[in-house]
Amino acid sequence: MELDILCIRGGLLTLGDAKKRTNWEKLGGKSKEIEKYRDLEAIGAEALVFATFADSWSDSTLRNIRSAVPSQIAVTLLTGPELLTERQI
Repeated sequence: MELDILCIRGGLLTLGDAKKRTNWEKLGGKSKEIEKYRDLEAIGAEALVFATFADSWSDSTLRNIRSAVPSQIAVTLLTGPELLTERQI
């Protein structure tokens, strides 16, 4: 499985994917990029992050995330405005 994000966040093994666009279906099938995360628990992951530099997520991508990701997996969705905002640490 190719991953863009792999980290421990808040004590949870977190996996994720980042794209420049929100409509991931155009990147290789109906929801292939999302469905690969269906079996996260089998590898011990407890959280998932999807990130895009676009201003928002497409409705079809949000539907595919809801249908593919098990409800017990914590999902964080990040968009360009959140990623590009300067944050003080």
